Amino acid sequence: MTDNRLAIVMASPPLASFHNQEGLELAMLCASYGQQVSLFFVDDGVWQLHDALNANQVLRKNFTKSLAALEFYDIEHLYVCEDSLAQRNMHSLVNGLEIQLLSATRLSQLLADHQQVLRF
Repeated sequence: MTDNRLAIVMASPPLASFHNQEGLELAMLCASYGQQVSLFFVDDGVWQLHDALNANQVLRKNFTKSLAALEFYDIEHLYVCEDSLAQRNMHSLVNGLEIQLLSATRLSQLLADHQQVLRF
């Protein structure tokens, strides 16, 4: 286990609550203070990466645009569960992000390498 590693797991649907927005804001805040942050998108959290997500339909700010700013915070480890994508029949993700597709088993292994894991 590495001491300074934080995993933030996005598992909630992006527009049903503010959980994912809060998770992204926390990731950027922690990274700005030197914490090494990895983002994991699983279950309904993968919808946050769908290229056709439209927050305007539910009269909310489109916080997913913050994904493009992750590189400025040195958040380079973005992982998505292949099984979650397949279960939701998702084929197109947000362009411009370097996202690693992982099996559920490999994702669990990577999560175990983090000292702190927060789930949103």
